[in-house]
Amino acid sequence: MPQTSIAVEIGGSVLRLGIVDSLGAILRSHREDSSHLCDQATASKLLYADIVEFIGSESFSEFAGIGISMAGLVDNEARSMVSASNLGWRDLHMGDEMEARTGARVTVDKDTNMSALGELQAGAGKGLDSFIYASLGTGVGGAVVYGGKLIRGIGNRGGEFGHLYAGGDAQCGCGLRGCLETVAGGAHITRRAREEAMRGQGAEMLRLANGDPEAITPVTVVQAAKQDDEVSLGLLSDAELAVGVGLLNAVRMIYPQAVILGGSIGSVRKFIFEPVKEYVERMSVLPGTNLPSVKVLPAALGDTAALIGAGLSVFRDLPTEIIP
Repeated sequence: MPQTSIAVEIGGSVLRLGIVDSLGAILRSHREDSSHLCDQATASKLLYADIVEFIGSESFSEFAGIGISMAGLVDNEARSMVSASNLGWRDLHMGDEMEARTGARVTVDKDTNMSALGELQAGAGKGLDSFIYASLGTGVGGAVVYGGKLIRGIGNRGGEFGHLYAGGDAQCGCGLRGCLETVAGGAHITRRAREEAMRGQGAEMLRLANGDPEAITPVTVVQAAKQDDEVSLGLLSDAELAVGVGLLNAVRMIYPQAVILGGSIGSVRKFIFEPVKEYVERMSVLPGTNLPSVKVLPAALGDTAALIGAGLSVFRDLPTEIIP
């Protein structure tokens, strides 16, 4: 059996392609804008052309298959994208279409599941039997691994950490209000920071943004927090507390060995990762028990997790634990 696979990560704005070996090493990769894939009618044809250009051949026999990670609601069994709001796709059977074009074995799953698989086999989850994976970036995503298997839930919706209820009335991109993502997602932190700046609050944020509230980004918020900007500190404190409580609730429900926390926001050590780690590890064990605390570990694969997981998924059927 070939010992390399083609990995594809399709995001709302970025397309990544890679050659991944069976141990999870990226041998070669390429990154480009994904906007050319927005037309659902031509998406698989254009993606096929991208892959052919990347590998330099229309022959796929030297690869074990193609693993595709997609951001959105994915039916892994049908290998289709049910809904991708950023790309405008709906009910796109990408797996079948790519398999027909390439003749290769194709696996498809949502990006958070692929990331968790990457961490399980080649990252911070290597050697663990169970963990909660949480990624805080522009949005908030997650996955749960137990017994070395992904807990998928009905419709592959298990592990939707970003849509735990965190309180408040802010509307989430999913259509609900009060989701964790509205407190801890980078897009919503940015929105709230800009709103405060337009009210004349957050002087250090405004200074770093050259007086333009629309120029504020999550990086601006973190930089301002390092200078003791009260608004920035408050926004990150709100995010840290919401994430900590959400993870603690999840931990107490399933009691895994660890929590793996990553993403551009989750990796902010001083204001997010370290306080979440301290809180979850301290509060994870009920009094009077002799159980070990649940460790909070930094994600090891960074922004390559989904690409590595996609490549590794080809070498094994993604494990499934259906919990109605």
